Amino acid sequence: MKKLFLFLVIITLSVGCRSNVLKGDALKSKLMETMSDYMNKNPSDTAPKFIVKDVVFFPRKDKNFYDCTFTVEMQSKDKDTTGVMTAEITNDFKKVFRIQ
Repeated sequence: MKKLFLFLVIITLSVGCRSNVLKGDALKSKLMETMSDYMNKNPSDTAPKFIVKDVVFFPRKDKNFYDCTFTVEMQSKDKDTTGVMTAEITNDFKKVFRIQ
């Protein structure tokens, strides 16, 4: 009986502690949200607003980050433009390294 209980506890812990891996549209959405937060981290009335429109990404498992290319719209008081930015985002979505 003790062995069965111990076995059930170990199985429950191993299933419950498994990390939640994002895939597909959820991963794309999280990358866009992370980049948007990074670019709009200092909001002010005079600072331009950045809107992330799209992302193309490739997971680099050997280095634990996502290699991303973002389509970004920048809006300021009197003008707006759309451009491309590249960045590396860590797998835990905590750090962003702008490349271009």
